[in-house]
Amino acid sequence: MQLSEINNGALQEVFDYEFDKVLKNIRDINTDPKAKRKVTIEMTISPNEKRTIGDIDFKVKHTEAPINGFATAITITEDGRKVVAEEIGNELPGQMNVENVLEMEGVK
Repeated sequence: MQLSEINNGALQEVFDYEFDKVLKNIRDINTDPKAKRKVTIEMTISPNEKRTIGDIDFKVKHTEAPINGFATAITITEDGRKVVAEEIGNELPGQMNVENVLEMEGVK
């Protein structure tokens, strides 16, 4: 018996589907390129009393690498009684950039 023939090719089809997910995860630049991925085929065979017939149940699952974490910085201030958080991005609070200066001078 060939794995590709079980249940008229269903096992192969499910394996291909899960394997494709793993390959896409490997190509995802947001994941660790060195992280190991896994495809698992679990097959359970339940024989009858006479040991002449067996029912096969199978599952195919994959394990992929998680998306990498990201970090940013925020400022935390108070506006009256409300606490406000704002992402800093590339500027520090109170810092002026060229766009701020142009707006102040009415150029923009």
